[in-house]
Amino acid sequence: MDPRIHLVVAAASHNYAIGSNGLLPWRLKGDMLFFQLITTYFGIPPSALDTAPPNTPNYVIMGRRTWESIPSKFRPLPNRTNLILSRNPDFARNNPSLLTFATLDAAIAYAKGSKPATSSIFVIGGASVYAEALARPDCGYVFYTNVQVPQHALEGIKFDVFMPAEFMDGSAFRRVADEEVLSTILPRKVVAECCAGGDLTVSENGFQYEYQVYVRNNL
Repeated sequence: MDPRIHLVVAAASHNYAIGSNGLLPWRLKGDMLFFQLITTYFGIPPSALDTAPPNTPNYVIMGRRTWESIPSKFRPLPNRTNLILSRNPDFARNNPSLLTFATLDAAIAYAKGSKPATSSIFVIGGASVYAEALARPDCGYVFYTNVQVPQHALEGIKFDVFMPAEFMDGSAFRRVADEEVLSTILPRKVVAECCAGGDLTVSENGFQYEYQVYVRNNL
């Protein structure tokens, strides 16, 4: 198992916003596919990438509100081991089929302790969970979709959730060059299905967004 944890997030380019009224501020099919593929196939050896699903699923860790924001028909996220964070004992008691943890530390310890040979650990929200993960020394990559929101889509939107300062100030993470992202970091399945012609920038329904990868400065 990769000893690091990784983040996946999409944010508005002009203000680092990631949420509005408990939901994503946009619905971008291309980015949703990228999210699905990166969390499913990252870290899987090339020889096993044609297996669908992988024999040893990756872990996705999320807060309770993020879990509840996922439409019920899509959860748990398939072909990945879903770990939910909640300090409310009633949530765990009322959802006995879920893997629920009171803290991020506990969830990560569980994932690392399970030790499948080809699994990666991803944190997928919300903002407070991102902030805690970004502060950890074992936080490795941030898979970041930089979304340029068109003016018409901004009308009537009230952004109320933003990326943590730990990432925005740029002091702890550096952006990885696109060439390295395409050649050595993204699984070939992600490049083939999400980055047509080796282009990390996508246009969709008036939105333009770019897949970027950041890594902790000391790695």
